[in-house]
Amino acid sequence: MDKKEILSNLILGNRVAEEEKNSLGSYFVETIMWKRVFNGDIDIVYGPKGAGKSAIYSLLIERKNDLMLKNIYVISAENPRGATVFEELKSETTEIDFRNLWKLYIMALIMDNLIHIENSKVKKIRKKLIEAKIIRPTKVSSLSSTLNNALGYLKSLITAKSYESEVKFDPVTGLFAGISGKITLREPSDTQKKEGYFSIDNLYEMLKLSLDELDIKIWIAIDRLDVAFSESPNLEQNALKALFRVYSDFGKYDKITLKVFLRNDIWNNLVDSGFREATHTTRSISITWDKRSLMNIIISRLLNNIQIIEYYNVDKSEILSDIDKQFELFYRIFPIKVENGEKQSLTFDWILSHTSDATGFNAPREIIHLLTEAIDNQVRNLDIGTRLPEDLFLFERKVIKDSLLSVSKERLVKTLYAEYPTSIANIEKLRGKKIEQTISSLAQIWSIDERKVIDEAQILVKIGFFKSNTGQKNSYKVPYIYSQGLNMVQGKEK
Repeated sequence: MDKKEILSNLILGNRVAEEEKNSLGSYFVETIMWKRVFNGDIDIVYGPKGAGKSAIYSLLIERKNDLMLKNIYVISAENPRGATVFEELKSETTEIDFRNLWKLYIMALIMDNLIHIENSKVKKIRKKLIEAKIIRPTKVSSLSSTLNNALGYLKSLITAKSYESEVKFDPVTGLFAGISGKITLREPSDTQKKEGYFSIDNLYEMLKLSLDELDIKIWIAIDRLDVAFSESPNLEQNALKALFRVYSDFGKYDKITLKVFLRNDIWNNLVDSGFREATHTTRSISITWDKRSLMNIIISRLLNNIQIIEYYNVDKSEILSDIDKQFELFYRIFPIKVENGEKQSLTFDWILSHTSDATGFNAPREIIHLLTEAIDNQVRNLDIGTRLPEDLFLFERKVIKDSLLSVSKERLVKTLYAEYPTSIANIEKLRGKKIEQTISSLAQIWSIDERKVIDEAQILVKIGFFKSNTGQKNSYKVPYIYSQGLNMVQGKEK
């Protein structure tokens, strides 16, 4: 097999975990973070976009059968891709409403997943949810339908309470007439209890007892929260504060656990807004990557291709068990340096420095994207008759360097602009300018007073677009991952 054929068949996988559900397990690197989640030691996983949160989540769902052997039921509360379950929720949904909604929705998901369980308490809970028309008697509903049913029931209670003076009461139960179901949001009265009414918390107490009897644990996994409420910051705040309060409430149920995957900037905004429950999320971890772990990801994906193993005559398990051999293999596949000169960095260091944001964080997503672009560009070059890379290398230096532009443009538009639309105007005004700016140069570019520039610049520092130059006061620098896409040039603006 020649180099062109190898490259043409080389697959590094999709850089977005949601898009590679069927193949992720074959080259997923089982880091200590993953093992701690799988072993049940971690409930909350934080990380920047592209850091690998969804990869851990996806693999957790994929391996739910393995966990079921340990009597752990893993239940997803969100669609893995496509439209979010929560898309129809409105901004007027309060935090209190969300807290009740989360509890109703999660209970409904659990009951749908325990539909075949023969347990008197589970059957009793199911009956209450069926009476309330939240779940179906014999068929499992879609996530969206289940959420909408829970929301509809909750709204019927809220609406009746809002118009308390205008509606009729049932003389026996003391509840509003016309509401189906016997689930209340608060502790029912003695009369209501005799009539078979239960609060949602009563149902959870009953569920706890049934899970103890069955020796079953429930993990509710929730991802894509950055997408679910992205249209409304207020809705997002209410939803997430309520979710973490429910997580805290579930602390007394040792067999019911929320597994939440959340971008760390969203969590930081939540904490900054004032959130006491932040102190209760001790079973959490923030995803971090260092040079060696990132190399391990790349080599793992490369060795998932049989043509690489055969061409370089290596043993996959031997390479993956020795980090030094992983670096050695990398520099058999890729040129030693991207740019000429004794002082220029080695290729992998160049990749890391050119795909990190201003905070210095490297997301695996951008590295995989860069190398995927390099594969495509190298094949195109060979198609038009360029000479083969020298020695055993599969790539030319220029191909790696030129591939950065596509990565930069996508990171700029699909990540930075998508997540922080209010910063687009200030960033776009820097297009074509020098990568290093001063307070005075920014004041001219943005047409604002220098006193306002610092506040605006700090916003860009916070989102990882600007790096504050500590060596030179009032100086800001744009990292390569963004400057390339903005056609910025080297140098400092005066």
